[in-house]
Amino acid sequence: MGLNDVRFIEVPTASDSRGCLSYIRSTTEVPFEIKEVYYIYNVPAGAVRGCHSHRTARHVLVALNGSVTVSLDDGVDKAVYTLDSPRRALYMPAGLWLGEFNVESLCLVVSSELYSEDEYIRDYDEYLRFRGLR
Repeated sequence: MGLNDVRFIEVPTASDSRGCLSYIRSTTEVPFEIKEVYYIYNVPAGAVRGCHSHRTARHVLVALNGSVTVSLDDGVDKAVYTLDSPRRALYMPAGLWLGEFNVESLCLVVSSELYSEDEYIRDYDEYLRFRGLR
């Protein structure tokens, strides 16, 4: 997998005078079966999350409020993505390096796998070996 596989997903939304309701469904909006949902919040100013890769887990991120900046790297190319609307999600395939991940408010993460520390690669040189680039 590479950066060409990263894509934005338009999240279906129903709006009326009472507000908006957006939804994400397994295998419909999200290209995998959802196994876990979590959210990131109360990240201190200037703190950066991320700096790891997932061996097999795929993710969809949604900025529910505020904005989220995601830096991705496939060992060759790098790209930065900004999420600033709950109507737009970011699909991240497995095997990418999640660099600086700045959460300025509330970020929902939908995952194809349950949490397991064995799933993570936390050293960039190890990541490059995993990708066959070293």
